[in-house]
Amino acid sequence: MNLHSSSSHSRRVVPTVCRIAGASIFSAASLLAQAGIDQYSFSGADGDVYGVYSTSDGCITGFVSIDAAAQGAHGLTSQSATSFAFAAIYGFNACNKVFFYGYGSTSTLSFSASGNSSQTPSSITAAGHIPVSYLIYDSNYKYIVTVTDSLAFQTSLNKVGTESQTVQTTQQAYGANTVIVRTHIDAGSSPASASLTVSTQNLGALTVPSPFGYVFSSRVHQVTIQH
Repeated sequence: MNLHSSSSHSRRVVPTVCRIAGASIFSAASLLAQAGIDQYSFSGADGDVYGVYSTSDGCITGFVSIDAAAQGAHGLTSQSATSFAFAAIYGFNACNKVFFYGYGSTSTLSFSASGNSSQTPSSITAAGHIPVSYLIYDSNYKYIVTVTDSLAFQTSLNKVGTESQTVQTTQQAYGANTVIVRTHIDAGSSPASASLTVSTQNLGALTVPSPFGYVFSSRVHQVTIQH
């Protein structure tokens, strides 16, 4: 199947707060193995950019999104952080009447964020290559085949507008209250002006005329107490 005759639309957004909350939850078994008081904290930066694209041959139009982040740092810089990126790409090929949905992720990329840990980052830049798998469907939405590809991207995001803040504190008890876990999440998001260049081995360079995006910050502090 030659993908350079394909594209569609839609996006899976993974909220930063949910990712962090999930990463900070311990299993009951591991909690019960601990003694005394244990504290865990980190902060991280995240940038989302997306937009409608087209290919140079005029056959394919669709939607592409990139989510790049560095989390596990003590601040909003990439130092001591684990960087990762997700890509989702959808398309319709008007020339051969097929649809496709592609997705992939990587932990190998360049990532930097400027700002401080008390606010959303003022700017984020990220670049890298993401392996992508496409699910291809015919005009009746019947699955045809899966095709692999490599997506290269470079993006720059600059904070604009007003920051929205989410502050949440939760407490969970395990083992008849013998283990108490208190988690505080402080996360912010702001709209951002964006630039985005994308190309893939199968589709070539994609034209994304008006990308838009958001920048996020997230801070977690968790205390585990065993009685």
